[in-house]
Amino acid sequence: MSDSLDRIENDFHEFLEAIEACKNGNQSTSLALKNAYDALYRLTQRYNKEEKSLNKKQQEVFTNKLRENHFIKGLLRIIRTTGTHISVGDIGVTLYTKDNIELDLSPSGSAASSFKTNPSPLLLKNGEIFYWDHIKALEEAAKQIQTAIEKAKKLTN
Repeated sequence: MSDSLDRIENDFHEFLEAIEACKNGNQSTSLALKNAYDALYRLTQRYNKEEKSLNKKQQEVFTNKLRENHFIKGLLRIIRTTGTHISVGDIGVTLYTKDNIELDLSPSGSAASSFKTNPSPLLLKNGEIFYWDHIKALEEAAKQIQTAIEKAKKLTN
């Protein structure tokens, strides 16, 4: 296996550890969730750094999962917007469930409340409340990324 793939897999394991920290309750819910989303973000950044060292087929596997997958992109939006309190103006944020169901979040939703509990109430643009289970979402992302890593390992030169 390549050094680049090893480094991606190491960051993936850090992501898994962060998910476990969410589940074991040793940190506040808010801190643990933000750490898990941050670990996912770092994993995607690791792929960006290592991409050129992977072969084309491996790049395709990871690009499909980490850049083009609506569900994963939505999880990354959570930490970049609600998690860091970045204003998104009047547009809100669109998330996708693992089943590709679109959730349009209201820009007036509280970032703090979206990490206070799990599942978290998220205010949708239509005024409804959707309960987002962060841990289930992060576990689904881990499952999808694990599949990508396993495929990439089989595609080693």
